[in-house]
Amino acid sequence: MHKGIKINAYILKVRGDFMFMTVKEVAQLLRISERHTYKLLQKNVIPHTKIGGKILVNKERLLETLEKKEVK
Repeated sequence: MHKGIKINAYILKVRGDFMFMTVKEVAQLLRISERHTYKLLQKNVIPHTKIGGKILVNKERLLETLEKKEVK
């Protein structure tokens, strides 16, 4: 791993949680399959970033998106 990436990962760590989640972590949080998570990412339903071919989801933005889509 590149030294700059290690430092950035350390900076992103907040209160024991990483601000960015992997696809697997998102699937676990939402209690859906990884396959369905990839479909939602492909449709841009879940906001995400690609870094070096890896998909990362900002946890705060994901939770905000879920709140906006909440059925009342």
